[in-house]
Amino acid sequence: MFPTLTFNELATTLIVPVSQPQEFRLDSLYQRGIVDRSWSIIEPPLYAYGQIQLKFAQGTISVEPNRIGLIHQQSDIDAAKSWSLASARRCIACFPNFAYEGIGFCLTGILRVSEPHTQPEALLRQTLLPVGQWHSIEQIDPCVVLKLVYPLPGRELALLVAEGGIKEQDTMQPTINLRATLMYTVSEVESAHRVAALNTALDRYIEDVKLCKSLIKHYCQQILGTQPRVATRSRRRIRVVRSIIAAQP
Repeated sequence: MFPTLTFNELATTLIVPVSQPQEFRLDSLYQRGIVDRSWSIIEPPLYAYGQIQLKFAQGTISVEPNRIGLIHQQSDIDAAKSWSLASARRCIACFPNFAYEGIGFCLTGILRVSEPHTQPEALLRQTLLPVGQWHSIEQIDPCVVLKLVYPLPGRELALLVAEGGIKEQDTMQPTINLRATLMYTVSEVESAHRVAALNTALDRYIEDVKLCKSLIKHYCQQILGTQPRVATRSRRRIRVVRSIIAAQP
């Protein structure tokens, strides 16, 4: 049995100096080219407490005073990167003085559990925590069983483990969901080089996505008690990360 892994989303948050909140209304976003008129709106725009959320088939744009959040829901990493860069360029054209707040991604692995009464917390504490430099943080919300943190140079990878649950009338197996998230800031640079800086950061974290896939596969296989089927290059990447961590003071 092998977990299902999907790349969920790529998120870019931009800090934008704005004097009037109405600059972010939908018609203004269309006029400025931040929102493409060809995009399909899948839900009515949501306006609440000075915030706007726009959901498109291509992704989500959330706007609040001085901040724009761009989230691209896409299974194709390259397409997500292209969309993020295009959106950032539009923002640069409209708001030359904006700054990046950060970028991040979310990757989910779904592991089906053969025993309906398996206790995921005990299972995961037994199999995941002794490995590498993961450490447990107290339950952060009702849906998350464990949060395991893996430090990387200049950023931090968090693996959130949640019980997928199962409905009584459902005949499917219960699941454990492993969600890897990575968030870090983009170095502040001159405005003329901000797209290049974002492009470099995106290239780096696309590599991090590959690393997360390798790590999740590795740990899912440990839970299942079988030899992890990870490509040689991926194993080497895991060893490199572990050696970096071991060398940290």
